Amino acid sequence: MGLAQNDAKAVGFYEKACNLRNLSGCNDLGYMYFNGRGVAKDQVKANKIYKDTCDADSGPACFNLGFSWEHGHGVDAKDFATAVKLYKKACTLKFDKACKRLAE
Repeated sequence: MGLAQNDAKAVGFYEKACNLRNLSGCNDLGYMYFNGRGVAKDQVKANKIYKDTCDADSGPACFNLGFSWEHGHGVDAKDFATAVKLYKKACTLKFDKACKRLAE
């Protein structure tokens, strides 16, 4: 918005925010690694970021980590039980998208 898109620069800002324990910044940093935006695609690293952020009670990060387990992204194998557990936590943390996913 008003600036040229620069994913690499955005990653730097998300890293700073995450280092300051801003959970949205951490979740966004995970997204960038998960999708290879501004950094080399690394879904294992994204999941580590999501896990740490989920452990700090971020609903969106729990949802994203659940998605990785459900679909087998950056993990050894799909694990629906782990995905459901993470979606439940995200729902408990009032992340409505997770509640809807559980209902599906």
